Amino acid sequence: MNQLMRFQKTAIQFAKAPVLGQVKTRLQTQLSAEEALAVHCELTALTFSLLTTTTADQIHLQIAGAIDDNFFAPYHQHPKAQVQVQVDGDLGVKMCVALNQALRTSNVALLVGSDCPVLTREVIERAFHALLTQENSSDLVLIPAEDGGYVLIGSRQPLPEQLFEGVEWGGSKVLKQSLACIERAGLSVITFEPLWDIDRPEDLRRWRALSEALFSDT
Repeated sequence: MNQLMRFQKTAIQFAKAPVLGQVKTRLQTQLSAEEALAVHCELTALTFSLLTTTTADQIHLQIAGAIDDNFFAPYHQHPKAQVQVQVDGDLGVKMCVALNQALRTSNVALLVGSDCPVLTREVIERAFHALLTQENSSDLVLIPAEDGGYVLIGSRQPLPEQLFEGVEWGGSKVLKQSLACIERAGLSVITFEPLWDIDRPEDLRRWRALSEALFSDT
């Protein structure tokens, strides 16, 4: 009987299929649907490119929507990548299922969204290291977002699919409620310094300003 290959590290990226008018909707208060779609595609590609620079042995690109969209064609061909469909359920169920699937063939798994352009290779490697280091007893790692959510979650053990039941996704209490769920489940967690993601027009302006400053310094 063939056995599944065992990996040390898996990185998971959540992304939406690029459907006009259905992505980055909060940006559309100041951007057109076409402009918001372009931002979405830019951030999705940037995040995937970042993950390919890490020491992850495999990358699971999990899509909400059609995985056969032409936008994802290059990702299907990447040697480390598997393009998959997200399961049904709320975000908490989707995350737990995705992490558990990865942990079937990997010692640790990290999951990120596609809207945190300030996430770096160094931070991802630090998260991997935290889960793999024996003296660290934490089951999970979280990187908070400045808006009250989080931009990364990682685990080294399977999680109950309903771990995050009751979390009000998209609100300012996501991190606080998630930490309470983790505590009730008897799991331990380590958190890193907060980062910020792009949900609103002011977030996009912040990113563009940062990018221009970095470019002008080079």
